[in-house]
Amino acid sequence: MPLPRRRGFTLIELLVVIAIIGVLVSLLLPAVQQAREAARRTQCKNNMKQLALAIHNYHDTYNAFPSGCSAKLYSPFVATMPYLDLSNNLSRYNFNESYSSTTNMAVINQTIPVFLCPSMTIPRTVPEVSCPEAGAAGSYAVSSGTSARAFDGVVIPDATFDATQGRVVRVADITDGVSNTVMIGEFNYKHSGYLWSSASNSCAGNPALAGTIRWGSARWGGGYAGLALGGMGGIFNKYSGNVTTDRETFRSDHVGGGQFSMSDGSIRFVSDSINSTVLLALSTRAGGEVVGEF
Repeated sequence: MPLPRRRGFTLIELLVVIAIIGVLVSLLLPAVQQAREAARRTQCKNNMKQLALAIHNYHDTYNAFPSGCSAKLYSPFVATMPYLDLSNNLSRYNFNESYSSTTNMAVINQTIPVFLCPSMTIPRTVPEVSCPEAGAAGSYAVSSGTSARAFDGVVIPDATFDATQGRVVRVADITDGVSNTVMIGEFNYKHSGYLWSSASNSCAGNPALAGTIRWGSARWGGGYAGLALGGMGGIFNKYSGNVTTDRETFRSDHVGGGQFSMSDGSIRFVSDSINSTVLLALSTRAGGEVVGEF
């Protein structure tokens, strides 16, 4: 008796099925990536909310915001560690020593999730211990105002850093309104023109790195411009051509803009197409500007 004929896919049918699967995957992949970025953005927002609440809890305790920097160069985030459930870290931090002392680097060299936005990519090791670089990477910076070195924002240096200062900023000093004044913004590591050098404030400990790309300097423990202090001195989410200014200006790895905490603790996603004049107005605590919807 004749054997029954077996049926199966022809080569053409198999290729068609593979092509259909490929098209479906190409359609689904962007949706999956968008969903993942949405989750990362939500976590980033939650981190910023925790940091904003910690700064407000500090204000409730001391009736003032933490100083932007001091002669010892610790950041406002270091001062607010007790309000981030990091009291054990704070107990080991010595405020009588520089932030780059051996004792304090043991604290601030720790990678702590609340200081990192999941969307931020870091193309190098932070800290670079061979330099030695002080402090683990951070994604957030407290606003110094119209630039990271200005004194017109939410935090200002204390008298040990700048003898012309010596006062603190309180909520009452934010006469532009706490909902219209930026308190925290984002930083990133995408500054391809920012290089290591052999200078003592760069990488004196490893001359072999001199001239290579450093990418960025955002670190949560350092109270200095470009570390944990930022501002609006450059172009938000774009490059001005001045590496120092760009590195000290708020920048985000989120597509289309970045997240900011206002001084009332609310979190706003700001488009990178926002008018620069509006951003400057949002950065000052008492500039007298009138800011509409943004």
